[in-house]
Amino acid sequence: AAPTPTPPTSAAAAFWLVNVVRFINGKLTINLSRIALVIIMQAMGSHFLLTLTMAPPPPVGLSAMQAMGTILLYPVLTGLAHHLLGIRKSPTDDDSILRFRS
Repeated sequence: AAPTPTPPTSAAAAFWLVNVVRFINGKLTINLSRIALVIIMQAMGSHFLLTLTMAPPPPVGLSAMQAMGTILLYPVLTGLAHHLLGIRKSPTDDDSILRFRS
């Protein structure tokens, strides 16, 4: 009979889980902070352009609530798109494929 594999010890499993969570948290924090910055800049730019064109802008509090709601829902919606629709990130982080070749 084939030997049964021994499960990892609880200390090794806990160490592995902590490392996985740190990796995911680090990636999520970096990506989410970049996305949050873009959303905040878009809200501020929109407000500025409406003021510049003398169109009545919405109240700043409403714009801030909309931006915060978008930032908070972004990870949830991308997770749903990933798991339910099968949308995946590009397998490479090489942006050179997006540039024109001469």
